[in-house]
Amino acid sequence: HELFHAGEPCGSAFAAMTEGMRYKWCIPGEGAEATEDLGFEQWFCEAALWVRWVHRGSVVAVSLSTVSELRAEGFRALAQKYTIAFDLLRAYALLFARRLDELRPDRRLDTWCSTEVATQLVEQAVQASEIPAYPSQPSDDDDAERTERNFSSAAGALAA
Repeated sequence: HELFHAGEPCGSAFAAMTEGMRYKWCIPGEGAEATEDLGFEQWFCEAALWVRWVHRGSVVAVSLSTVSELRAEGFRALAQKYTIAFDLLRAYALLFARRLDELRPDRRLDTWCSTEVATQLVEQAVQASEIPAYPSQPSDDDDAERTERNFSSAAGALAA
């Protein structure tokens, strides 16, 4: 069974909750197909959370598999309700987009962001945003409107 295929717009990030899934893509300029078996808890298509993304390959189940889906639209709506989290996520999004832009086009795959890269980006985002030492609470309506405007601006900057 195919989860998605190359060329489709992507609106979700995914995590393989079991083994048994394979990512396939064409190697640019060669016409050859490459494959990567997705491991347990491996994230893919994270780019959909931060930028407009089109799948670069396809994911197929090679055996009985389970996958978790995080829809970008719902994720963004939830992030807007928590100002502190939003500030951190915005910093992460900008760093993610910058790192993605630095990749050679043939390396911009649905699976490009490894756990190690994501960890580095989180550490940089924490340093870049000034996160207070108290838990985030839902914003009031005025903060929510401001956050929505900021998120829209950040999303617009990422899409450009």
